[in-house]
Amino acid sequence: MSSSIPGVVRYNKWREWKPIQSTLNMEEHSKAMLAALAIRGNELEAAHNYTAHTGFDGIEFVVIGSYKDKAPFRKLAHGIVLVPCADVLEDQSNPTSMLGRTRFLYDGWLPLTNTSLDGLREGLRWIDETIAMLTYSLRSSATWFPKYIETCPKHGEYRSLQDSDECLFADATTDFAMLPEAVRDAVSRAAHWLQHGQQQRRSTDTFLSYWLAFESLILTLFDVGPEVGLVIEDEYEGMSKKARKSAKGRAILELIDPVEEKTASELVSRAYFDIVTGIGKRVRKTLPVVLGEGHQDVDWPYTAKLGIEPTTLRSNLVHGGLSATELETRYDLVTMCSELELLTREIIHRTLHQLWGVEVEKRRYQFVETMSVTNMIVCGSPRVEVHGDFSMTWGLLASKGLVGQL
Repeated sequence: MSSSIPGVVRYNKWREWKPIQSTLNMEEHSKAMLAALAIRGNELEAAHNYTAHTGFDGIEFVVIGSYKDKAPFRKLAHGIVLVPCADVLEDQSNPTSMLGRTRFLYDGWLPLTNTSLDGLREGLRWIDETIAMLTYSLRSSATWFPKYIETCPKHGEYRSLQDSDECLFADATTDFAMLPEAVRDAVSRAAHWLQHGQQQRRSTDTFLSYWLAFESLILTLFDVGPEVGLVIEDEYEGMSKKARKSAKGRAILELIDPVEEKTASELVSRAYFDIVTGIGKRVRKTLPVVLGEGHQDVDWPYTAKLGIEPTTLRSNLVHGGLSATELETRYDLVTMCSELELLTREIIHRTLHQLWGVEVEKRRYQFVETMSVTNMIVCGSPRVEVHGDFSMTWGLLASKGLVGQL
């Protein structure tokens, strides 16, 4: 637990990531674990697990960056310290080193005087902001996460294919090929963003990816719906996208009355609200036609059943408001992402098979969940001892199930 950097006292030695051997007794351990279950956001839960079970005031974290810094350590804002791991310091001429490596590991530490949930939340934001500014100034990239995020509920899972699954892919491929080009591109784009979202570590990044998939497909269906038999009630109904654009342009010009005095802002406001169909209006018009008026998810984008409307969450993430860390710890983004993924998959399915407004059978898939016992918090100190080589390496990250999340 000693440190070679003056003033730094923490649980792990530098370049080490050993399992948490809890200092709590069984009753205290149970209370701490129950408290963790009520925490939203894996990063905040991981930081809580560290301080609650080790007794050290701070956040140990890992940085994976596309830059190589052989300095013994770097001190950054808020007292943050970064130390290069073995893969940074090793001789690249060594034939056993990883050829072509462009990502490097760093061991990080942030000291804290306040380890309440608010203090931990603020500390996570400091780390996020500091790493963002570091990589911006270096014209580099990096991802980071607190140590012991592997103790949080999100486990690995995979799909076990059956012989009957082959027809699912064959049917989707056949129907996809028969779609008009504009719709085919939209479906492909939506599928891409869904896959991208599944590969993200942060739920905010997953949400934005899923939202791009959902919104881009819905807006395309609004524009070219008649090509796939989707009829949306609109004063420009039946027109092609080009014809609709021309008609709206003429209508806007008719608003400009040279006799009636109007300010420029009044003209712009009338043109937008009376003629232009904004993104929100297009989604509201299209979703009921795609799903059916009585579908449970017709109003999902505008319902705050999880504490915030999905449209408002998207606006806060893109245009300002709260940081990603704060949003993850305030709202149940895991559930919201799951619901958005299912909704988007249903819209893709309906588009492929042109099932507009009718009831469709919900598909059920089976997944196999995996979890390593090495990712547990060991209780029973001092009678239980933890032994092994816990040096921070790519192999250690892989054993914790974190390589796929980088």
